Amino acid sequence: KITLQEQTKVATTLAKRLTAGDINEIIQLMQGGMSVTEKRKAKDIILDRLSSEEYNDLIQIAAKYGLSQGKSYEESLKE
Repeated sequence: KITLQEQTKVATTLAKRLTAGDINEIIQLMQGGMSVTEKRKAKDIILDRLSSEEYNDLIQIAAKYGLSQGKSYEESLKE
């Protein structure tokens, strides 16, 4: 189970970097499940807003719980 410290880090980072419009767009993309195209769009928003260090920190948390392949910021930009 994700720790309180990890939850706080994810929530704080996303709240600090994403605009209300970004969050609403990601929520819209998530409704009814996400296609590969929708996942890519959400990832692009996050890559655009977070620094490489912030992104890598959050991806490490997600990968720990099997929610990500663990690709770094640089690897993700190449996709």
